[in-house]
Formats: sequence, structure tokens, C-alpha cells
Amino acid sequence: MTTWSFYRLDTGDFTGSSFSGREKYLHQNTPNGHGAVLGLHDMFTCRVNLNTGEVEAKEDTRDHSAEIALAVRAQRAAMLSASDWTQLPDAPLTEQELQEWRAYRQALRDVPEQDGFPVDIEWPAAPAGAPL
Repeated sequence: MTTWSFYRLDTGDFTGSSFSGREKYLHQNTPNGHGAVLGLHDMFTCRVNLNTGEVEAKEDTRDHSAEIALAVRAQRAAMLSASDWTQLPDAPLTEQELQEWRAYRQALRDVPEQDGFPVDIEWPAAPAGAPL
């Protein structure tokens, strides 16, 4: 699954909103007056340079770890929700695929236990051929 972060086209500031899914659906999910860049970017420490289109650091000395953790947990909840169908009794999955999905979902639940949480996160990869 690919994730894009939204930023304001007038300021370059990230909004804290993102889209995870296929690129072909990005345009219809991008709010008016916003652009999108690949990756999950922190709205408190990053911005988009409107001249270059590059993500750059912005100076901010406040501790935003609680807000970042909240945003990361929301992203994780969306990823879990997108894969809920895999746990239904009639999901069209082999036993092997079911086990891969269970492992993926457990890895998502374990994200807050990572050493770098909430700033440095290694997101688990969805099982091969995942329709996310």
C-alpha cells in the first residue's frame, strides 16, 4: 500500500491528513487547494518547498510526540480497517494467505512497540497481491 501526505498549495504546510491506497485513486481523494507527496510526513516538522516541490524540515522546537502518535495510530487503524475483510469466515483466501494476513495485521498492531515510535516507523508490507 502506498501513502501520500496532503499539503496546502498556498503555504506548503502539511495538513496531517493522508491517503493510503492505489495511486489511481489519489486525485479523487485529494482535497481542493491541496497537493500530495509520496510518504507519510509529519505536519509539525516538515513542509513542502513550493518552489522545488521537495519536502524539507521546518524549525519547530515543541514536543509533538503525542500528536504524532495520535496521527500514526489513526493511520494504523485505517490500514487495519482496510484489511478487515481478510478475517471474515467467507474471505476468498487460502489458509496460507489467511496466515499472511494475520501476521500483517499483528505487525500493524505492534507498530507502537517499535523503538522509533512515533517518529521513526517501519510499516509492515501487506501480503503479496493485496488489493489495498
